[in-house]
Amino acid sequence: MNMKQPHELAHLYDAQIDAHFAQIRILRERRNADCSQTRRLPQEIFSRIFSILRTSCYRSRYPHLEWKAVTHVCRTWRNSALNEPTLWTDFIKVHPNWVREIFARSKAAPLRLCYRDYGYPPDVLNFIVEALVRSPERIKELRVFEYGEHSFISRLVKPAPFLESLVVELGTPVDLPLDFLAGVAPRLRSIKCTGNLPLEASWLASLRSLDYSGVLHIKASWLSKLTSLRLERGATCSMSIDTLLSALENTPLLQCLHLVASSGTDDAPCHRSTPVHLRHLDDITFDLGCKPSIAKLFMHLRVDNIEKLRTSWPYQFGDISMIEHVCHFFNTCYRGDRLQYVAFDSQLGLEMHRCIDLTGPTVHTPSLVFQSSWSDPSIIVNLLPQCVPRVLSTSLYPEVKSLVLTGCDTIEELRISSGYPHCYHFESNDASSRPYPSLQRLRIGRAVDGLDREEASQLISWLSRRNSKVEVVIRERGISREAAESLRAVALLRFEAAAALL
Repeated sequence: MNMKQPHELAHLYDAQIDAHFAQIRILRERRNADCSQTRRLPQEIFSRIFSILRTSCYRSRYPHLEWKAVTHVCRTWRNSALNEPTLWTDFIKVHPNWVREIFARSKAAPLRLCYRDYGYPPDVLNFIVEALVRSPERIKELRVFEYGEHSFISRLVKPAPFLESLVVELGTPVDLPLDFLAGVAPRLRSIKCTGNLPLEASWLASLRSLDYSGVLHIKASWLSKLTSLRLERGATCSMSIDTLLSALENTPLLQCLHLVASSGTDDAPCHRSTPVHLRHLDDITFDLGCKPSIAKLFMHLRVDNIEKLRTSWPYQFGDISMIEHVCHFFNTCYRGDRLQYVAFDSQLGLEMHRCIDLTGPTVHTPSLVFQSSWSDPSIIVNLLPQCVPRVLSTSLYPEVKSLVLTGCDTIEELRISSGYPHCYHFESNDASSRPYPSLQRLRIGRAVDGLDREEASQLISWLSRRNSKVEVVIRERGISREAAESLRAVALLRFEAAAALL
């Protein structure tokens, strides 16, 4: 009998072991396929689930690399993902090594693309350029960031029938050509552009939203269909109030207006006899920058009903006359009864709009919010007689002398979002009065590190003088155990996770 050598026996046994492992792998695949509860789901359901997962992964730099982990679960899931082209159409943030592969997996589906002439290797960049120039009908959303001498935009001269959104940010502003996309982009609704749009162009016929930094042609016919307009500093440079109002006259359908003033904005007085009336405009944001006097624009603007108004101006700007223009406009144009949020910030400005409390039920009453070092916030309150607040939210700083506001006895909730929660801010000089008699809840927000011994003592002393117990909401571990026990004697204490607090 021939005896095999030990190394031969080892190879023999290894081969048998490998064969058994291969058989086990096959049996596991069959078990997963035959016994899985999802095996009966149609392809459409898988595609829908994977699509939701793909759009919800935003934790990393390349989110598409997160959701694709589902393709490693089983063969059925992998085949379902690989056979659905719409799952592989997002090129907004794509690792260079994945560009060619995702192009192949997307097949003929419309793409969301981002072209940058930096960050990609030359071969990958050339691959993207050639693919788009050859087949622009595959573009659904396009973002172009160019800082070199050769313009990729100028090479897009074929129709793009499925293009819906376009972003063009150029190192040196250029005029977008009249024959861009051969003048055919029937679904193009949104443009963000640092270049200059032409006065007339057929590819702008369906434009509805414009975020613009170029030279604005106030007579352009495509202005008449805009519902959203944002003018950046490049567009407002050397623009006067009268020119801006003339442009707005040509936007009768405008619903949302965002204006960013530049140092070159001409704030000379406007001599219009009648204001510009925009019937549909209800959302306004004005960044007054270093030209707060541009707020005079509000004197010549009229809307039927304002839903949201936000203005911002430089830090420590104290010209109350400019703020009066904003408040007068709001008081004149606000027709509803659903105002819920009014925010004043000496750094951010003034904001008014409807607000939903994400930590609880929708707030249906107006709320007044101060987030500033403004020493006398009652000035702003007096300029807004239509606002009867129920909620006061504030960032407390030493510069705020007092938050005992005249005529604000209706406040039911105080929210301290950050700063120093010293209760002397809410103390009245009148020893016999109890500020905020309607107070029901005090929320110490997530940005507050917690209450130290002195702050907890001040809070207990302030609450102990009230006729009824107030609910105090504070983040977990935001107060010592001893102070919490003392606080429970004068208030209803409730702890919440930091993420749940405003």
